[in-house]
Parts: sequence; structure tokens; C-alpha cells
Amino acid sequence: MDRVNVAFNGDIVLTVNNVLELMVSSVVLCLSSPVFKVMLGPHFAEGHAILSNQATTPKNIPLPEDDPAAMKLICLLLHNQNKSVPKYLHGAELLQFATTVDKYDCASAVEFASAVYMQSVVLSPHSNDYFTRHPVLVLQAAYLLDDADSFARLTSFYNKEDMRARDAMSVFEAPELLTKINDALEDSEQAAYKILSQTIEALISEASQYLADKYLHYTDCPLTLSPTERQDIDLADDWRCNGLRMMALLYLERAASTGLWPQQSRRVKLHAFLADIQMFEVPKTCVEGCATCLRAWKEVEMDFGIYLDRLKVQAKHIFAGVCLDCLKSGGKFAGECRFDHLK
Repeated sequence: MDRVNVAFNGDIVLTVNNVLELMVSSVVLCLSSPVFKVMLGPHFAEGHAILSNQATTPKNIPLPEDDPAAMKLICLLLHNQNKSVPKYLHGAELLQFATTVDKYDCASAVEFASAVYMQSVVLSPHSNDYFTRHPVLVLQAAYLLDDADSFARLTSFYNKEDMRARDAMSVFEAPELLTKINDALEDSEQAAYKILSQTIEALISEASQYLADKYLHYTDCPLTLSPTERQDIDLADDWRCNGLRMMALLYLERAASTGLWPQQSRRVKLHAFLADIQMFEVPKTCVEGCATCLRAWKEVEMDFGIYLDRLKVQAKHIFAGVCLDCLKSGGKFAGECRFDHLK
């Protein structure tokens, strides 16, 4: 049986799954884990010899159900043996580590190390294939490690990229947790739609204002006319210039064909909607109009482009994930969150 002296002056030996012995300090374990504090306390046999100082040799504590690699890593981290720990974990190793951390309720004690391990899976190009094939396993690890940043990043990624995480989340052992995450994802998706819709409305309004009758005018005449001049135009249809109106219609048709407008007809998933936004471009002016129209439309194109750029930036950085703090505290309006987000 392999043996690792994590603490050279340790007073207990953890026998993990009958394949590994870890000599550790009971004081360190009790300070880091409420579960070990109870296990090694006066109400359990394991703690009697330690508390009464009757043990002349390290007390053996069997842990037959735990994963040896995960328990070894946790003990090394709790005893600040950082030079002996791996720099990153593979996906399956991460989930086993997270499961053991959750079992012994020591997430806060290994918070910084677990954040590094989570990022190595979430951000490393070598691990992308793993969490796209096993999205829920990585998400479950973030939940068990209480990593709010990674949990938000992952759920937002799944929502925006349509990773089918919701279907795959049936592997969660707790049905109630699955329901909570699904409901939270729906709420987050609707919030993302609402934010983007406000910018889309401004973009559409910028173009549709030129559909108004006041922008009908004689060729090369001012765009704003007196009531008398308007009446004259009504009597002289053949002399009207429809350039601005036709160009506005061109913009609206492009928005409609891309799927951005009208919003009532939109039934696409969020990932498809975000892709539609990135595909939308300011249409090239190809409608005949007088010089007045063309000069005015140059300004319109500039304003329209500003709104469109703002929309694309919002779509790229929109938060469509789930706040772990809100999820665990019972709702999106409950408790304090570790990062700012709309509620």
C-alpha cells in the first residue's frame, strides 16, 4: 500500500480505499472541514484517542469509499504542500476532486486552487473538446466547488452556443437542482432578449422615422416643408422624391430578413438570435434619390451604424448565464452575489 507523509508530524493516517495511506494533521483537517471536525470530535470513536492524548502512534482512519487521488490532492492543499500538487486537472479528475471537496465541505479551504483547476478546464484549448462533449460534468464540478465565476461563464456559454446542456443535465443526481438550473437558464435567456431588444428598437426607430410623410419632398427641395408645400406635393405625385422612404424600407427589409424585426415574430433560440445579430450589416445604398436624400442618408447611415455596433458588442458580451449565489439562495432576488449582474 502506498503511503504519503503529508504532515511529517501527523497524528492520524487516512487509509483511502485500501490502496493509499495519508499521514496528516487532525488539527489541519478539523480547521478546514466541518465534516472532519465532527468525525474527529468526541462523539465518534476516531476522535477519542486523539482528544485524550492516549495515542502513541498515528490513529488510523479508514475512508473506504473515497477516491485516493482526490483525497491526496485535498490533503496536500490543506497542508500547504503546493509544490507537490498538479498544475492542472483533466475533466474527469476535476469532477472527482469536486465531489470529494463537497463531501467534506472544504470548498472555501481550497478555493484558490480549485479556481485554477476550473479555469484550466474551462479556458485551456486542450480541454475544450472535453467540456463540449461533457458539459454537465464540468458544470457540476463548478457547482460542487462553489465556483460562481466559472458557473456563470459555463451556463452563459451553453445558453449562447446551444450546447444542449439542458438535455444532458438529466445526469444530475438531484432532480430538484436540475429544475432550478433549467428555470434559471430560462430567466437568464429572457433577460438577455430584453436587453438586446431595447437596442434593436432604437435601431429600427432610427430608420423607420423616415417613412413619415413629412420626408416626401420635391427633388432637391428641403426635407421639411410648410403645410402649403405639403399640399402642393400631394397634388403632384409625379414630382415627389421617395428616396429616403425607399432607403428606410431597405433597412427594415434587411432587419426582417435577418430575423431581428419585428420582434413579435421571433421564435429562435438565443444562440441563433446572437448569430443573426452578428450577420446583420448596414445595407449599401442602392436606391435612386435626389442629392438632398443622399446627403441626409449619409447622416442616417452613421447613426444607424452606431446603434448596430452597440448591438453587436452587447450580443458578444451579453450575460446569459446563471448566478450561482442566486441559485443557491433560492432565487434571483435573494442574497448577495459575488459578481455584479442584472436582477
